[in-house]
Amino acid sequence: MTNHFVAPKTPALVVAKSNILCIYLVKKDTLKLLYQRELFGFICGIQKAALDREKNKEYILLAFSEAKVAWMAFDNEKLELETMSIHFFERDEFKNEFTKKFVRPKLLVDPSNRCAALRVYDEYLAVIPFANSDTTEYESKTLYQPSFMIRFKDLNKAMTFVTDIVFLHGYYEPTLAIVYQSAPTFSGQLNFRKDTKMIEIFSLDIKQKIYTSIHKSANLPHDLNSLTALPKPTGGVLGISPCAIFYVGQTSPMYSVPLNPLAKEGSNFPFSDYSQEGQKTLANSSTFVYLENDYGLLILRSGDLYLTQFVRDGRSVSRIQLEKTGASITASCGCLIDNSRFFLGSNLCDSLVIKFSKSSIFKKNEVREEDDLFIHDTEVGVSTFSFSVENTLMNLATIRDMAIGISSNKVGSKEKVEKELVVCSGYGRNSSLGIVHTNLRYNVAMSTELNITNCSNIWSLKFSFQEYDQFIIISTTNSTLVLKSNNDEIQQLESCGFYTSGPSIYCGSIESTDYIFQVYQNGINILNVGAELVNEIKFTDDDIVGCSWCFPYLALKLRNGNFKLMKFENNNFEISEIKELEEDQFVCVQVINDKYGHFNKTILNEVDDIQMVPNVDEMAEEDMELDMDIYGETVRKTTNEEPLIEHQEIDKPSAVVEWYLILYRPNGLLQIVRIPTMETIFASKFFNSATDCLVNEVDSYQTQGPLHTIFNEIKFLDNEHTPLLLACNETKDYVVYKLNTYINSIVFVKHKDSFSLISENRSEKSEIDQIIPFENIDNYSGFFIKGNSPAFVLIGKLGYPRIHKSTLDGNIVAFTPFHGTFAQRGFIYINGKGNLNICEFFPFNNLDYDLPIRKIPLKRTPMKIAYHLASNTYTVATCVFEPFSYDRENDVLENAVDKPSEFPPFVSKYQLELISPTTWETIDILELDQNERVMTVKEVKLKSKQHISGFKTFIVVGTAYVRGEDVVVRGRVIMLDVIDVVPDPNNPQRKNKFKVLYSKNGTGPIERGPVNAAVAVNGYLVTGVGNKILVESFESNEDLDGLSFNDYPLFCHDLAGMRNFFVVCDSYKSLWFMAFQEEPAKIAILGKDYRDMQVATAEFMVDESTSYVTTSDVDGNVVFFSYSPNNLNSFAGQRLLRRGEIFIGSSIYKLIRLAKENSPSCDSTKTKPLLNCYGSIDGGIGCFVPIPEQQYRRLLLLGTTMCHQVLHECGLNPKGFRQVANRELGSSLVKPIPDSVLLQKFINLSKSEQLELARKIGSSIKLINDDLHDIQEATSLF
Repeated sequence: MTNHFVAPKTPALVVAKSNILCIYLVKKDTLKLLYQRELFGFICGIQKAALDREKNKEYILLAFSEAKVAWMAFDNEKLELETMSIHFFERDEFKNEFTKKFVRPKLLVDPSNRCAALRVYDEYLAVIPFANSDTTEYESKTLYQPSFMIRFKDLNKAMTFVTDIVFLHGYYEPTLAIVYQSAPTFSGQLNFRKDTKMIEIFSLDIKQKIYTSIHKSANLPHDLNSLTALPKPTGGVLGISPCAIFYVGQTSPMYSVPLNPLAKEGSNFPFSDYSQEGQKTLANSSTFVYLENDYGLLILRSGDLYLTQFVRDGRSVSRIQLEKTGASITASCGCLIDNSRFFLGSNLCDSLVIKFSKSSIFKKNEVREEDDLFIHDTEVGVSTFSFSVENTLMNLATIRDMAIGISSNKVGSKEKVEKELVVCSGYGRNSSLGIVHTNLRYNVAMSTELNITNCSNIWSLKFSFQEYDQFIIISTTNSTLVLKSNNDEIQQLESCGFYTSGPSIYCGSIESTDYIFQVYQNGINILNVGAELVNEIKFTDDDIVGCSWCFPYLALKLRNGNFKLMKFENNNFEISEIKELEEDQFVCVQVINDKYGHFNKTILNEVDDIQMVPNVDEMAEEDMELDMDIYGETVRKTTNEEPLIEHQEIDKPSAVVEWYLILYRPNGLLQIVRIPTMETIFASKFFNSATDCLVNEVDSYQTQGPLHTIFNEIKFLDNEHTPLLLACNETKDYVVYKLNTYINSIVFVKHKDSFSLISENRSEKSEIDQIIPFENIDNYSGFFIKGNSPAFVLIGKLGYPRIHKSTLDGNIVAFTPFHGTFAQRGFIYINGKGNLNICEFFPFNNLDYDLPIRKIPLKRTPMKIAYHLASNTYTVATCVFEPFSYDRENDVLENAVDKPSEFPPFVSKYQLELISPTTWETIDILELDQNERVMTVKEVKLKSKQHISGFKTFIVVGTAYVRGEDVVVRGRVIMLDVIDVVPDPNNPQRKNKFKVLYSKNGTGPIERGPVNAAVAVNGYLVTGVGNKILVESFESNEDLDGLSFNDYPLFCHDLAGMRNFFVVCDSYKSLWFMAFQEEPAKIAILGKDYRDMQVATAEFMVDESTSYVTTSDVDGNVVFFSYSPNNLNSFAGQRLLRRGEIFIGSSIYKLIRLAKENSPSCDSTKTKPLLNCYGSIDGGIGCFVPIPEQQYRRLLLLGTTMCHQVLHECGLNPKGFRQVANRELGSSLVKPIPDSVLLQKFINLSKSEQLELARKIGSSIKLINDDLHDIQEATSLF
């Protein structure tokens, strides 16, 4: 959805990602992420609304399941969404008592902003009238009038099954178009019942609550499922079915166009035009975007783009012309952003912002490929449209499978194993492998063991005429080391003009000159190109302990707490007499250069005045003729076919360069003063409270604010789009503030992703900066935080701050940006061991999201993946779609039809690929048989007589031959090994290949059923073949020897094993807990869950001496079971006990068991607990972490208190959101599970709110922060 609530001239793109709401600002050719929140409810619909009495304000309406609507307004000062009203329709009287799953709620808003409507369950429509200018005085105090319900059967008794509903444009009253049927049908009944759909249009009198039918079209195809309202000047409604499209307008009869020959076979409807029948197009699950006057774009499920032209004869549509114009992504939604770009959202791959242009130039047979878009410049009538991809929003959905592997790019010490998570995502040619890390990775271009002890800081310097940095200055507690960078090597300078007998306070380059300078304890040295001393300034009154530099000003902090401000003039530093800095105490001072004019709001006001000047097109509107249309609105008559341009973007005038001082006092006062006048332009006395918004209090800042904590370091970063202020206190709590650049006053807004790095407490107050700002490291700007838990705060292309931890190399004691020949736009750091590393970010990693992500395009759908540890390779099962065919000699099909079909069915053609993580290239391929489908791929550790240890790892592949419902499904087990071969000199990474050790295909008949799952148990292979569980041995490495099998009343589709225990996942009957006994060989059933549950996957979780089974079902519920034979409720272990349950909301088909990282509060002598990492089909990645009992009680009590004490977005209830979806699964005996999303909000609260919550639960802020930090450290797994 597109809105204009932030700025009238800047469109805002509002995107809903499952339960995450994002707001992007579209600025010229870029997207800037302005707002992102994770809500406690899944967003089912999103619309915008505007009231007549508020001309320049727009609102957002959000619909949640099951039947909730939240009316939201955007606060431009706080950059937050405010909840204006909440509408709740979840009542039992509206539900059908025999229906458990209802139709997804659909939210609608009248285009004339007179009312909103929400489809409630299956049979009702809730209408919310808006309070516009014609309402009474009482009603005008609110945004809406009392809502009312409409039952569909009250509109028409035959309206039993409603398929879709939309509001139409341009009517005097709110008008609804509804497509429905009285009796359902399907393709198998087309010989008896077809053309059951109807489109009926109703006019709603929301004051009198009268509903009048004004149009009805009956006997439409049964598969007409989608309606799209078309704006003026086209008007009317467009109905889309897989085989035809229908146009209904008030002034023209229904116009219908078949898209393929199947339209006549499946329907008796008399179509208007058969000219498009040769397109052979299927429009099922398609998306339609209206571009401009009588032009739209139809996006098919295959990604094909069809330009749609509505040819009008007067006011009536006389013809619809479709022309293929390219291929893009599989879109699930779309909207028009402005008159030159539109957005395509997808739940299967990346979303795109596509720019289009219209011209009369025809480019013959020109085809070009741009990222995810194949473009044909297509001629339609006299106009030509061209498309290009402008921006991309990354998406990992859907995650079908994932694996943990060892990273080939080593960052930290050699002893530490660095892992990475690889997921299978995407669909079709938009598929890819996603590499995800919880720690930021970088490439170490050069590493030097300097064995530097007590290093405190490092700087890289260059002169103004040089491109690359020349000097590297390293400061220790008792000396200074000077290094010089020469091409690809670094040399130490023994004799130079630098002060080397003690530590350096700061080193910097002087812009526009050939000088650099060094600040040390007793003075300042100025050096030339040859590192020769030019001038020296001595300080005798007191020692220098801190420094802040921004050309030409230098602020020096003295040991007595005073500051001196110096200015570089005439190739020398001169002390400026500023008494304010010498007479008062300050905690920290920073000199900044306002390059973009963020603090000079007079320039911003001038820009706003310029933008409000109308252009030529706007002034010409007064001379346009107006005509009244039958819809009741005025229509502009223009002679130009091109759309009117609403406004012209005017570049911001160059700001006057000004310098400012950021001052922070011990009493909590934050000031920004202008240099050299020392005029205070901003002051806030509530900075110590870490409130959500810091407003300007210049007139009243003399009074002291509350003292909750004292920040010992503050740094400001002047970014063009997102200026940041980062503050840190003594307990390593970090608060991030963003400067609001969208209003004409100075306001700092708290970034809701603040964080805590409390593993390192400062026992002594240190003057060494722990926060290092930088402006360009691989086109990212931000901060680096040194210490035991180093982290980056990055601002990338999206302009949204992201916090990425980088703890791979332990304690980082020094950091500086570096630009050299071997690490361009990189950085240098020194770790706690004294090693100097020169690094750069990986160019393919995207750091603009919550986790660092890299995507490897495959152009084919990855279905399964497994990591082979011995060879450090990944085995990936991929598939492409091919026309279905059957073997006439071996497969007997009684009703086989030889007549070729216009749309033959497609089946998956599978193959196994061996991928090297070094280059992510396919180094070997194993083709599978026709109609053979891969069901499982796993790495198993089995007993082997050919290995000295007695065990060896293999890749086991379970397959199934699917030839349709008339042929019995069979399958086979393929045992693979990854062997070493002589690599190709041109491709050294091709050093491994598949070796098939066992496969029945080709050597004998296929005797098995479908092999759905496999797992290793005590060195033996356990497979699930339908209702059979088989245990086999592979000790000979040649054949599978059966040991035991059993038939059970279940259907196994997944297995999880640990030691000699394993869990069987049934498709309908929940879990079976079993064990394998070697002597004598048999399978024993230990327990099961007696409730019905469609289990998707399961995995073991271990907490010290207790083990649990984590289970996910298809409804998004996660249940934790335990086998407790000593518990009376388990009936001697026959019944698995439910220990916990939580609602995730998205189906989880993969769980991985990993060892929990030791956090500072954990006992390192005990065995590491095993946690579970999961990937959901909507692209989410998360963890289930076992925690100690005392920590569990404290966090659970905190979460319960925060549910009632903290204001939540859209008025949603976090506790109700995490309740299991299927009420039959719920149990009052299970323990609730703390929600980390809710608990992390504690860090973002103000200090007063944190103190109040801590007192209510009988704890302290430090203990709570320690618990939250332990969980963060425990989940830093890869």
